[in-house]
Amino acid sequence: MELTFYGHHSKKQALSTLNPVQLPFHELIMVLQGDIHYMIDGQDCILHDRDIAYIPLGHTRARKASPETADYVSIHFLQDENLPFPSKMRKLAHGCIPHLIAAADSIYQKFPSNGLPLIEELIRFVIDYIQIELSRPQESKYVKKMKQYMLEHIYSPFQVKDLAAHLFMSPSYCHALFKKETGMPIMSYFNNLRLQEAKNLLAMGEQSLTDIVDVLCFYDYNYFSRTFKKRFGITPAQYKKQLYTAPFE
Repeated sequence: MELTFYGHHSKKQALSTLNPVQLPFHELIMVLQGDIHYMIDGQDCILHDRDIAYIPLGHTRARKASPETADYVSIHFLQDENLPFPSKMRKLAHGCIPHLIAAADSIYQKFPSNGLPLIEELIRFVIDYIQIELSRPQESKYVKKMKQYMLEHIYSPFQVKDLAAHLFMSPSYCHALFKKETGMPIMSYFNNLRLQEAKNLLAMGEQSLTDIVDVLCFYDYNYFSRTFKKRFGITPAQYKKQLYTAPFE
């Protein structure tokens, strides 16, 4: 994949008309807030909060004007194969996606002329996340609530007993249900969330490694470094160095 354009359009201006055009690239559109009325190959595609649209290279995209505003991200990229995505994906711009977008925004603000290679890696994570979510069996409302709770407490000390109390369940039942539906223990899932958030914070470049360890409640830098390397195959210090030197070599 080669990222050719990244644009985060905030809620400042009304949505203008986009005339029908055959795209010379693939496009992902992620709506964070608001409603947008697109036409994809002549068919209506109305996106609401947290919806995602995918338009493959060679297909036609248009947009209807609206006096309303919307907060959305548009991504253009090139690759040989189409993604195995439908045109519209409802409520999929959740989980880690808003955090990845925030990291991409920070990189774009700092490196507007040569930051696309850095953002490209984050977009790969977005695409991987969408693929995982599309292939995931339908989860119960309880597991969805568990995941939401973990996202909301990613910067706090986390214990399964607190999650269970929040849902009025026993810890043992929480463990069993989450493992049955996701195939992962709760703490493994939560630690992966924290590690991905650490990676996002490193990409944003606004905090030191020590600060990231503290704010994500890892407490011990050596433990953080070991688990980061086990998850991503590289230490956080190596990742930070690689991240900020690669685009300029």
